[in-house]
Amino acid sequence: MTGHIVTFNCSASSQPPSQFSWFFNGSQVATGSVYKTGPLTLASHGEYTCVAFNNITDRNSTVSKMLTVVAPITSVSISTGGTQAIEGDSFTMTCNIVGDPSSIHWWKNHTSVRLDNRTHVSFDNRTLTFNPVQHSDYGEYQCMARNSVSNRTSTRYTLLVNYGPKQPVIAGAPIAETDQRVTFNCSASSQPPSQFSWFFNGSQVVTGSVYETGPLTLASHGEYTCMAFNNVTGRNSTVSKMLIVIGKSDYRLFALLC
Repeated sequence: MTGHIVTFNCSASSQPPSQFSWFFNGSQVATGSVYKTGPLTLASHGEYTCVAFNNITDRNSTVSKMLTVVAPITSVSISTGGTQAIEGDSFTMTCNIVGDPSSIHWWKNHTSVRLDNRTHVSFDNRTLTFNPVQHSDYGEYQCMARNSVSNRTSTRYTLLVNYGPKQPVIAGAPIAETDQRVTFNCSASSQPPSQFSWFFNGSQVVTGSVYETGPLTLASHGEYTCMAFNNVTGRNSTVSKMLIVIGKSDYRLFALLC
């Protein structure tokens, strides 16, 4: 691991005892049977060669050893580039790693992410892409990076998929008599919650999920439309409801008939 110090010991059967020289990637770095490196860096990776020399026989013999130096993984985190996940669009998460990973794995809710023709990773596993992202992709994600000397797992990233609004629903009376007040409630499945606007016969009258009419007149008869708008997805959806307004005497007759 980078930062560590490695000690190599070289020995060879010889009479008289051999003299030793050390070479790193072909360049001499020390003499003596023991070679102690300084603190390792990635540049310390390579071939270390010991040459044993007998000054009586005038012969030498060499042996080499490869030293692999790996940077430990010190930090792992997930980023999205500041983008928000919107249902139906492509969305990518990136595993940011400080260190030298040999493998990267993705987890959702403590289970390995299942890949398919909609969910895939890059060739080095550093990115996880949903194309398109769906509401069902909601969950807690982690990426884990490891190498021969260390492993780390990111903190949990909650993937919140923005969607909707789905088709709104209006709750409220379909028939009322003059001078009454009617309250309409509009709701729509949406993340984040939708903003609402109300229209009467095509003209906007109020904002908010609840619309309470004033005292009804026969002119209040008509189409009441609720429009739900999601300011993150940029999408809207509408639904309309007909309100029939009846004069008081007609309303009583209608009630008796019913």
